Amino acid sequence: MAHNGRSGCSKRPALYGYHRDNWFWEISNCFSSANVNASAAAGGTASPSVAIITMPEPPLCRRGYSVISTAATGVCMVSSDPHPLPIVRDRSLMNSSPARDTQRRAFLSGADFAGSHLVPMQQDASFRRYFRLDGGEHGWLLMDAPPETENLTAWLEIGRHLADLGLRAPAVMHSDVRNGFALIEDFGDQTFTRLLDSGEAPETLYSQATDLLTHLHRQPNAFLAALKPYNLDALMAEAILLPDWFLPLISGKPVAPEERDRYQEIWERVFTSLPTPAISLVLRDFHVDNLMRLPGETPLQRIGLLDFQDALIGPMAYDLMSLLEDARRDLPSALAEQMKQRYFEAMPLLEMENFNIWYRVLAAQRHCKVAGIFSRLALRDDKPLYLAHIPRVLGLLQAHLDEPLLRPLGDWLRAHGVVGNALEIPDDYRSVRRMLGLADGTTD
Repeated sequence: MAHNGRSGCSKRPALYGYHRDNWFWEISNCFSSANVNASAAAGGTASPSVAIITMPEPPLCRRGYSVISTAATGVCMVSSDPHPLPIVRDRSLMNSSPARDTQRRAFLSGADFAGSHLVPMQQDASFRRYFRLDGGEHGWLLMDAPPETENLTAWLEIGRHLADLGLRAPAVMHSDVRNGFALIEDFGDQTFTRLLDSGEAPETLYSQATDLLTHLHRQPNAFLAALKPYNLDALMAEAILLPDWFLPLISGKPVAPEERDRYQEIWERVFTSLPTPAISLVLRDFHVDNLMRLPGETPLQRIGLLDFQDALIGPMAYDLMSLLEDARRDLPSALAEQMKQRYFEAMPLLEMENFNIWYRVLAAQRHCKVAGIFSRLALRDDKPLYLAHIPRVLGLLQAHLDEPLLRPLGDWLRAHGVVGNALEIPDDYRSVRRMLGLADGTTD
């Protein structure tokens, strides 16, 4: 990877095995613009289909960590977000209060939709809410994204960038970033998940999704200057969710600080041992729930993208892994392997061995993260629906623990009862909430 300048921001070794002064991967707060070179590196191999970044001289600065008290663990967590959202004590009221409804109506009035009938749509795992206007008559949805927890600016900017790359993100008629509202294109109801559940051929849908990724990963201008890197801080902030939330769920008590430290040390050693990856725009939540069938003139225009506001610049393997190792549905291993081969055939200069080791490590990291997120949704937010998926997530995690680089992680997980035995997720999660002091709506 080409780079300019020296690091003035971090003493931590570079995440991806670059030179120790490669500040692109070392910092989260000083990331500025990237000059994209159309010649490319795919895990160390030059390729016309993968972009290489040349970074400008970095500013001299310090990290601006935000320290957040975690009720479940009694420890402090470090956020990699340089602009953390304020802590909200009662999240259940954020977008359901009369005051919030008044704000919605004022926004709609300003967009010439005063008096429209709002039909609430099924809420996802975030704190965003969506409302269909007048039964879908106008083709627009109201997105309610409380600014206390949701980053509407990122959603708007990344959506525009995806459109510039030839992909379909919802068009935006009107937005109010300060109050967290946007009037966006209604993509309808045909998610890939619903199509699969109705009997649509999985091979067809997964092939379309895989082809979308190869299109994205071939774009030399896929990098967006405003995006942060998927660096060690970001990866660790996600991986640590397993000891911080899943272990308290199954044990009823916080993890011991020394065990948490050991878990973190294992992951840091794993990531600092990896080779240089091929990198691109990483959507981070790329799976069939967030893909929609649309009318369109080309295959790419027939797929609508959702939930992309957390995109970063990071390893290409992440989004393919996210698609094929879905926390919410079982995917036949033969189909997953077929899609990997389809991806490799479209990216002939990609180093397969490099891609595969990153794929496995990122899969283990994501499954640890998701087990923690699903536990947090129940314990912190009183949303237990996702607990049913945790056994699948742990099964996916265990499948990667034979990778030599991940064996220490496997030992730690087995020692704490996470894998290796038939694990039962507590039915009475509310009693765990009470034990952890979370039943009153406190947050992390």
